[in-house]
Amino acid sequence: MQQPVHRVGNPMDIANMVLFLCSEKAGFITGENICIDRQIEMEWARIPHFYTPFYVYQYATGYSAAIAISRKILSGDERAKEGYFKFLSGGSSMNPIDLLRLCNVDMAAKEPIESALKLFGELLDEMEEML
Repeated sequence: MQQPVHRVGNPMDIANMVLFLCSEKAGFITGENICIDRQIEMEWARIPHFYTPFYVYQYATGYSAAIAISRKILSGDERAKEGYFKFLSGGSSMNPIDLLRLCNVDMAAKEPIESALKLFGELLDEMEEML
């Protein structure tokens, strides 16, 4: 297997490639010169932390919380903005659920999850329009 950059790629390399390929800058690319490595096809199954209890759940709730916080701050919610700085400085001084409540985000409620799912749906719709 050739590695012209003399290192193994990481997830951000793939993400950046996908972003580039979906951009107007890649309009000239036909796909003829992109190497698809069959050896990497099942890599997702070899990532051991996927098998750590609740790992995927933690990722999903983390994204949901981050989306809820960012949407509140971007909409001008001062309480969320002030709470976010308290959240960041809180470290592990409080339970994570209570830290998120400082940002006006209640992970015990449906709203943060529903908001994240709505955003993902919007992003999928946007991607489908691009394709």
